[in-house]
Amino acid sequence: MAEHRQTGRDPGLVAFKQPAIEQNIYNQDGVTDVDKFVSVLNDRDGVQAEGSYAASPEAILDSLNQRKSVIVGVNAYEYYKVESNLEPNSGGHALLVTGAERQDNGRWQFTVNDPNQETPNFPVDGERLLPAWKAEGNLLITVEKRAGGQDGNPNNW
Repeated sequence: MAEHRQTGRDPGLVAFKQPAIEQNIYNQDGVTDVDKFVSVLNDRDGVQAEGSYAASPEAILDSLNQRKSVIVGVNAYEYYKVESNLEPNSGGHALLVTGAERQDNGRWQFTVNDPNQETPNFPVDGERLLPAWKAEGNLLITVEKRAGGQDGNPNNW
């Protein structure tokens, strides 16, 4: 989804599955090697990815305002604990954030694409997302169109 938003091309999960297996991005304990994950994204034609640990949700909003795709790492237990019966050590989960807004009352509202949700651009209250994001160290991966890369328009390739 992050690549599609930047280039107009959707490689599907299969484009990442084999490199993830070959590079041991996901270990047996369910931990994702973020640096390797970003490296696989950077191997894709037309996109540039960067991983960091953000100081605040403003970093999400700033990245979206720069037209970057934003992937956040959240603690699955914290994120799903109201709706699912997960173990507290459930591990991490990735969400594609498609919108962020700080409301007049200071609270945050987000829209996300969650691989576990059928509804795209699902609204998520900051009181749900932010503690789960903090539990994963405020992991933030941004994806943007690489200069000179393909942009989804065959006339520009």
